[in-house]
Amino acid sequence: MEGLRPNRARGRSLIYVVLTVVLLLGSIPAHRSAWQGNEELHTLLETIATVLGFVTGAMALVRYYTKKSGMFLLLGTGFLGSALLDGYHAMVRSSFFAGHTPSSLSSLTAWSGIMARVFISLLMCASLVAWKREQRRPTGDRINESMVYVLVAGWTIVSFLFFALVPLHPPFHPNHLIHRPADFVPAVFFALATVGYLWKGRWKTDDFEHWLVISLVLGAVGHMGYMSFYGRLFDTHALSSDGTSDILLHAATTCCFDAG
Repeated sequence: MEGLRPNRARGRSLIYVVLTVVLLLGSIPAHRSAWQGNEELHTLLETIATVLGFVTGAMALVRYYTKKSGMFLLLGTGFLGSALLDGYHAMVRSSFFAGHTPSSLSSLTAWSGIMARVFISLLMCASLVAWKREQRRPTGDRINESMVYVLVAGWTIVSFLFFALVPLHPPFHPNHLIHRPADFVPAVFFALATVGYLWKGRWKTDDFEHWLVISLVLGAVGHMGYMSFYGRLFDTHALSSDGTSDILLHAATTCCFDAG
């Protein structure tokens, strides 16, 4: 059985490499596609992503109260906060609420899709910090869960208010090669979290962390290869990353808990 582990690790490494290459190659025809979706399809995809975010967050918190690991606490609260922000994004982009939102909230629409991804990517990185802290002090005080709930809830509110109240230029730059450079921010944090979990090494034998790495790869490549080139409303890049990749990310993370 021990002899099978190196083969299993090599197989999983190959999966990560192939997944990354396939996603990057898939962005090439997406760049050339003239297909364009609509508000209803976008709302459907974001609603599914929101529901999956709540389910994933709840499952992570159940795992936390079973194992009392700070990593699961941060993942759980992160996905719940991200789901709330995703839900808002789905609402303000839907045709049902068109013309019914205050102007101050409507101005947030262009940035609302980025909020949730920056939020969850940072929490992914924070979960690594929590794991490292517990490794250094295994018998020390555990992370204060009440403080985490307060901080994450506050951060969710601050994230919303920042983009709602701070005057920001639209994230679109249609005349540039990269239309939405702001999407490199979550891409960088997803990439850092991917490197961190790969360095951690438990993906070689732990099914949970194997699926978590897959979800992080989806997040990093989705923003770097697709969403950053989003140039037209509901175009191929927008729907493939802003909606579909969110669903895949949450679904892959949900598989983490089923596998673990």
